[in-house]
Formats: sequence, structure tokens, C-alpha cells
Amino acid sequence: MKAIFDKTFIIQGERIILALSGGADSSALFHMLINCGLGLKICAVHVHHGLRGIDADDDEDFCAKISKNYSADYRVFKEDIQTYAATHGLSIEEAGREVRYAAFTAAAADFGAQKIVTAHNKNDNAETIIMRFLRGTGSAGLAGISTVRGDIVRPILHTSRAEIIAYLRENNVPYRMDASNDGVDFTRNKIRNLLIPLIEESINPRIIDSLTASAVDFYAESKFVDELAKKTYTDARLKGNDGEIVLSKPILAAAGEVICRRIIRLAYENINGSVKDFARIHVNDVYALLSKETGKVAHLPRRITVRNGRGVLVFSRQT
Repeated sequence: MKAIFDKTFIIQGERIILALSGGADSSALFHMLINCGLGLKICAVHVHHGLRGIDADDDEDFCAKISKNYSADYRVFKEDIQTYAATHGLSIEEAGREVRYAAFTAAAADFGAQKIVTAHNKNDNAETIIMRFLRGTGSAGLAGISTVRGDIVRPILHTSRAEIIAYLRENNVPYRMDASNDGVDFTRNKIRNLLIPLIEESINPRIIDSLTASAVDFYAESKFVDELAKKTYTDARLKGNDGEIVLSKPILAAAGEVICRRIIRLAYENINGSVKDFARIHVNDVYALLSKETGKVAHLPRRITVRNGRGVLVFSRQT
């Protein structure tokens, strides 16, 4: 087998969930996992989004069939993504991702899986970096997709789409074509089908390699800053009331702007449980309090406020 599959984070004989769409990437990864010699116990999980009509039904049938051929367990989850997106105030892309990962997590608990394996590749990573850059991000965002994040593993993240297609042909692996990937209806598709080809043709024919190589450097730098920010966050945190996070303003100011901004994100994440909806503009609002008079308040998403006290910033959730 050509060395395009990273076994580093997968253990002999463990139970895994495979995110299976039926497309080229996940079909290739399924074949690799079955034939990698690790004796894995695989449960393939397919999420039917309630989009694309009969084509989506055929994708589901295809995934069930190849799972049976590989003697792997199979689960299918169905969700009306358009309704879910409208109900939760999300884009179709955001809703689809949220539903998929909820399905993978539920299947992992049911199957007793140690890992969730997805088929993100090098091209996906480059597209993500561009998308984050265009929307506004820091070095953490420019680090791209992680090979490992918690229990999620991406063994072909450093493999190009062209290499995956070549693997499929060489090994006669069947897969489904999703015509919607060729359109320009969604942001990622615009980047994939319009922007990247334009850059390859007129600016840099190796843009995918250039971006993913830079992402490695951004990851290393971001990790270093994160570790320093976590240490300083611990030093800056003072005792407060239940449900509050109190930070020393002198320690924040001494840490410098870059570290201070990371600490603000850490504080928000700790009080909220995640940094979802917490954007650069919110970090700016909190950081600005350091130079404002006592009593000023920054209002953040999820009813969280930050009060500028005497020598402290106090994060709390409003009821």
C-alpha cells in the first residue's frame, strides 16, 4: 500500500467509528482501514442530510452495501438539515457539521469506540485555511485542521485529493460522486472550484502544498503561545464568587497583548464551555477594558459579561 495513510494514532485491534459519506475520500479511507493490517473493529456511520433527493438515498444504499462487503458494522442517521439549520440559526454547512459530529459521538458511545476517524485530506485543509483567513482569524485558525483533536483522528490529512483518486483507481475501489461538490452554492465550494483553480493558474500552482506547509509553522507557533497563555492565565486568576472568573489586570497588562488576548479567550471558554460565537470583535471589547475606567462592562455572546473592576476583570454569566 502506498504510504498515504498515517497509522500513527491508530492502535492495533481498537474499535473505531468511520465517518462514511460514500465519496472518494471516505471510501478510500475505508479500504485503507480494512487493509492496513491492524485488525480494527470498524463501525461505519453515514449521515443522511435530507438533501439531494434520490442521490442522497443512493449514497445511503451504497454505504450500507460496502460496509456489508467489508463485514463492518454500519449505522445511518437521518436529519432534515434545512429544518435543523433554521431552528438553530445556522447555515446549512454549520448545521450539517454539527449534526454529523453529534451522530459520530452517539455511535461511538453505542459501539464502544475509542476513536472517530474522518477522511479530511490535504485539499480540505488548504480550503479551511483560506476560508478562515477570509473570515478573519489568528495563527490558531491558520494552523488549519488538526490531525488529532480529542478522540477525532484524520489519517489522510496530509494526502492530496489527487493521490486519493489515484489510490482508488489502483485498487479498484468504488465510490460515489456528489455533483453538489462541483457547484458554487457554498463557501467551501467557491473556494474549491473557483478561487483555488484561479490561484493555481495565475499565481502559485502549488498553493495547496504552500498553505499546508505554512499551517505546520502556524500550529507550532500557536501551540507555544497557547502553553504560555495557559500558564499566565493560571497566575492571573484570582479567587471570586461562584460562577465568576476573576483575572488580575496588572498580570494581564504585563503579559503583553498577544498573550492577553489568548487569556481572554481561555476565560470565555472556561465560563461558557466553548468559544463558539466568540469572535475577534468580542476579544477586542474585553481587551479595551484594560485601558478604560472602572465600572465599564463588555457584553459577550451567551449572556456573558466582563466588568472592569478595581485591578481586575470579572467574567460572569447573566441570568
